[in-house]
Amino acid sequence: MQLQVGSFSSCNIPPSSRGKQSKSKMSCTGDIAGFLRHVSLFQDLPESELTRIAESMEVQEYPRNAVIFREHDEGDAFYVILEGEAFVKASSTLFLQVGDMCRLAKGTKVAGKLYPKGTPAVVDNFDGGRAFPFTIYLPVSGDRGRVRPEELELDPEHENNSPERKEDKVLASCRAGDFFGEIALIKHTTRQATVVAGPQQTLRLARLAKSRFDALDLRHGVVFPKRNAVIAAHRLAQLTPVQKSKEATQLIIDALAENQYLHEMVSITEEQCEILAGCAVPRTVRAGEVLCKEGDVAGQEFFVVESGKFHFHVQQHHGSGEVDRVNQFGLIKDCGRGGSFGEVTLLHAHARHCTVQAVENSKVWVIDRATFQHVMRESFKEKIQEYKRCVDTIKQFSCLYESEREALCETLYEQHYLQGERLLTAGELGDTFFILLSGAIAVAGKVVDRPGTYFGEKSLIGKTPVKDTVIAHSADVLVACLTKHDFDQLLQPFEDILQQHATLGEKRVSPLDQGLTAASRKQDSAGGGGEGRTQGNLPVPVGMQTSLKRSDLKRLGLLGCGGFGAVTLEQAPDGQVYALKQLSKGYVVQEHMEDSTMNERNILLLCDSKFIVKCYATFNTDQSLWFLLEAALGGELYATYHRHKLHGSASRARFYAASVLFAFQHLHQKFVVYRDLKPENLLLDDRGRCKLTDMGLAKQTKLKTMTTCGTPDYFAPEVIAGAGHHFAVDWWTLGVLVHELMCGHTPFEDSSPSKIYQKVNKGVSYVKFPYAAKEPHCKDLVIQLLKRSPHERLPMRAGGVDNVKKHEWYGSFDWAAHEWETNEVPYKPNVKAPTDMSNFKAKESDIPPQVHYTAQPGSTWDKHFATNT
Repeated sequence: MQLQVGSFSSCNIPPSSRGKQSKSKMSCTGDIAGFLRHVSLFQDLPESELTRIAESMEVQEYPRNAVIFREHDEGDAFYVILEGEAFVKASSTLFLQVGDMCRLAKGTKVAGKLYPKGTPAVVDNFDGGRAFPFTIYLPVSGDRGRVRPEELELDPEHENNSPERKEDKVLASCRAGDFFGEIALIKHTTRQATVVAGPQQTLRLARLAKSRFDALDLRHGVVFPKRNAVIAAHRLAQLTPVQKSKEATQLIIDALAENQYLHEMVSITEEQCEILAGCAVPRTVRAGEVLCKEGDVAGQEFFVVESGKFHFHVQQHHGSGEVDRVNQFGLIKDCGRGGSFGEVTLLHAHARHCTVQAVENSKVWVIDRATFQHVMRESFKEKIQEYKRCVDTIKQFSCLYESEREALCETLYEQHYLQGERLLTAGELGDTFFILLSGAIAVAGKVVDRPGTYFGEKSLIGKTPVKDTVIAHSADVLVACLTKHDFDQLLQPFEDILQQHATLGEKRVSPLDQGLTAASRKQDSAGGGGEGRTQGNLPVPVGMQTSLKRSDLKRLGLLGCGGFGAVTLEQAPDGQVYALKQLSKGYVVQEHMEDSTMNERNILLLCDSKFIVKCYATFNTDQSLWFLLEAALGGELYATYHRHKLHGSASRARFYAASVLFAFQHLHQKFVVYRDLKPENLLLDDRGRCKLTDMGLAKQTKLKTMTTCGTPDYFAPEVIAGAGHHFAVDWWTLGVLVHELMCGHTPFEDSSPSKIYQKVNKGVSYVKFPYAAKEPHCKDLVIQLLKRSPHERLPMRAGGVDNVKKHEWYGSFDWAAHEWETNEVPYKPNVKAPTDMSNFKAKESDIPPQVHYTAQPGSTWDKHFATNT
């Protein structure tokens, strides 16, 4: 169930930001100015500036049922309702689904034949990794083929398409004092919903156009909303089946199978549904009892209703702190027997979108996040073992160690082929190894349909001409693949391994054991999937070191705040300034972040790159952990772009993306996957040079890691799926970053994580590129980075990062000058002195409360944290 109600992004109607006005009419400048104080974007502006904004707003009237703006329109204004009522609607047909009855939206070739616009079609399959993602079946001829999204449209007249797919859904009602669209003032964005005037009376709005807001020159004072990273729990549960009736088990299986939003986020099999149903725990809920509360971030449970009934609603908290007009958005939905909700929390911690309350005595079945992730990971392990049983029988792989064969199996990716498509062509140079998983192939005049059949293994040793053409014989063929490039990246060229094996035998050192710290090797040998404990044999600072003590530093001011603590500007006795990041040990332990905190420490001390913020020392005190970091006083790239309207500049995007590329290149050489790229984690120094910061979600490993973490807007498909991820996720995030720098919003942006994940899984084919006409090469680069299959992303192909450096968009870019910092910066921040903090807007009131820490007997998780006293 989609609970998209708290905020509508560019059509923003945040539940906690309503004004104090409860009257039905609001028209004077004073009323509006006072109300604007409750808009989070304007909360730091003085009264005089709020009055200027109010005076710049124009009053507009809309007749009953008139459209103010439509979903997907360009956002260009902020609105306050003065009188009347408006309704917020969203389309239910954003994406086509397997089984939808469609028609061709234009003349289209299918199976080599041209079919006219309007030809009936059925969506047969979807693969977001392909340029032609939809497989369709044409009832008129029986032909089957692949088409692009723009070549299909839902058939609204077809009786098999449900009514809710054909018409917009009302999400909210808004009245005098409500506002929406403020994000459009600071970001290039499209509307996430349609807003129409109500049917009862004329709607009066106060409208502030983006152009007028820009003319007021107030960007320096507004609060730019930041995106928080998320991370799944580190600890996995052991599966414990719970006794229940066959009827209850089937109810849960059906609910899991029919939850559209869950299936659009992750691929879940019938067998997994059965296991999850077996582990579901019963819970009785009394009439009037709240099952989950809006805004609760501790929730990690998915619910299936067996009996009773629940209301879903959003409470509107006004600036005065009063709860008024509970039905501001109206009753969102009732949920009865067979209904399910809470799917996003199965992936990671996420604030509940609404309050769910029992209308009558009810019973639900509960599946928690730890159980769900355990089932998903076990399925991944079973698949790896299935691959390994085949790989272990291949003579050419006998020289590989057990750990190497297992890592090889983790690197395999799955690919579908339609009947008649070629997997290999005789005479061409082969570079891919295949394992047949399902379906039938035709080779040398024979049809082969035995799962586990392998071919192309010799191409991993060296590119040799293919002997026989291999064609998909059945309607659908599924294979597991591994390219020579992937093999070489994981281990080393196969021919080198063969040579070392011949000369050294069992004394050959595995590439998997080279270049990792002892702690990281321990994590990988433990399975590679978790975020393991790290102690002993830890790195010390590289590059510039310092003998400074924590007591030597003098606090100058606050630079920023995070969930665990604050970052302050500190001055040493010699006048040198540093950024000091503090983490509350109590909070770290409370959130079970001990492992990731030690990982952050270890990785920061490994890094020695001018494109990554340096760490000079770490301290450990009774209540806090501290990182002594390089001070980059030019500000965050995120705030800089919004404050100075830099979006759309290709030269700037090229420059900053190049800095990220060098940072990633350095990290990947040390086997570190970063996982949390976004403009908020890029800092400018006083010269305007760009540096990557915050290693809180980074991990050093040569194997895939399973933890769901990062910022939802930047999630790669494999992170959402929970099927293991590695370096390729970083290159995905680079594609997202370039797109955001070019147009002001991420390619899959939405205010709801579940909708983001749906868009990501539907693929880049649905993404709009407003800069495409002016910068076609930029569009191509982004598409090459946002490939659904990790191995297809540009730096993951043969050639590596040089593929990006040689791309047409970087045609005249001087990479050597950028690496040596001799090229001109596209923007130089105003930093008046080494102690100037004016490019940061943090307030003391933003510092999170500290959680008291009491060390448990025998606890040593932070023993090796400090490099200095």
